[in-house]
Formats: sequence, structure tokens, C-alpha cells
Amino acid sequence: MTDAVVEAARTQFGPILMLVLVAMLGMIPAAPAGGIGSDIQRPLARVVVGGLLSTLLLTLVVLPAAYRVPERLRKP
Repeated sequence: MTDAVVEAARTQFGPILMLVLVAMLGMIPAAPAGGIGSDIQRPLARVVVGGLLSTLLLTLVVLPAAYRVPERLRKP
């Protein structure tokens, strides 16, 4: 089970990282914007960038650990 979790995390690291980076690069210019309509765009962009960062962390670190913990508890 541990080998499968590690292999899955390794396999998915590149695609998840690329997806998050591309989405963040699209939102980063809107985060410090100061022009017309920025009152709505700025907070939304900050929330989206924060959500993407937390998604990256949760998907690549917490989720594999969450699969591994119950497996360790089951084995005597």
C-alpha cells in the first residue's frame, strides 16, 4: 500500500504542479490590480490563488498521508 501511495504521488506531481501554476499565473495579474473593476477582481483573485496553493499542498502532501495513516493503524 505504501509503495502505491508513493508512486501515485510521484506520478501526479508534475501534472498537478503544472495545472496549479498555469491557473495561478492567470490570476496573479488580477491580484494587485488597481484599475476599473479591480474592486471585484482583486479579492476574488486572491482567494483563487490561495485556494490553488492550498489545493497543491493538500493534494500532494496531506492526501497521500491520509491514505497511509489508516493503513498503519490497521496493521498490528
